[in-house]
Order: sequence, then C-alpha cells, then structure tokens
Amino acid sequence: MTTIKDDEEKTSSMPSIAMTGSPGFLGWHTRAALREKGLTAQEIPVGSGFDPAGADAALSGASRLIHLAGVNRATDDEIRDGNVLFAQQIADTLRRSDAPPPVVVYSNSIQAGNGTVYGDAKAKAADILAAAASDLGLEFVDLRLPNLF
Repeated sequence: MTTIKDDEEKTSSMPSIAMTGSPGFLGWHTRAALREKGLTAQEIPVGSGFDPAGADAALSGASRLIHLAGVNRATDDEIRDGNVLFAQQIADTLRRSDAPPPVVVYSNSIQAGNGTVYGDAKAKAADILAAAASDLGLEFVDLRLPNLF
C-alpha cells in the first residue's frame, strides 16, 4: 500500500529537468517521453523571451538541462545569430548558477560543421555549451540527431 509519505518521497527524489525549446517539434516529443516516465520539464525560454532570473530558477538544482531550442528556418543571419545567442544565454546561466545541473544535453544535428550556415551555427552553439560545461565540471552530451533541421 502506498502512503502519502511514500508519494512525497518519490516526488522529492524525482529528477528535475530544465529544458529549452519545449514548444517546438522536438520539445513536444521530448515532453511526451518525459511524461510517459512521470517526469516534467521546467521550460527556459531563450531569445527575446529570455528571463535571466527565470532561467536561474529553472536550472538551480536541476538534475539535467536539455537544450533543444534552435533556429533552422530563417535568414542566414537569423540562423547564425539565433543558435549562438540561445547557447550563450544558457551558457551564461550555467556559469551564474549556484547549483547547475550535472548533465547538459544539447540536441545538435549531424549537419554540425558541414560548412552550411545552419551546420556551422549548430557547431558553434555546441562549442559554447561544451566550454561552459567543461569550465564547471559538468557532463556535456552532444547528441547529434539525423533528419532534424
């Protein structure tokens, strides 16, 4: 028989996940997969909707950050600048955090570094996040996904 106390202990020991890009295609599917496991993610808006205090709160004590947000269909400048900006906002938040998550997962693309604006922007974003994770002693997972762009 499960008691209220047992449920509270399970809830308090469940991983806390912070995530960018949750409204997007990949974010929707990631949230659905998390929900299947009884988990939810705290959204961190990036770009013009970025709120440093909200991002700090979402990351503080999280067990994992999943960075899904990116720009793939826009002008070359918007693709380049958007992907780099999003990664820099998250890297700065990680560096500011008193308790950053021990694991940072970046949804990269197999197109990273292929010489296209999109591929080079994804590679640069990975470099920014990897450097922040390294500086802080965090695990960085560069997840290179096929057929998503």
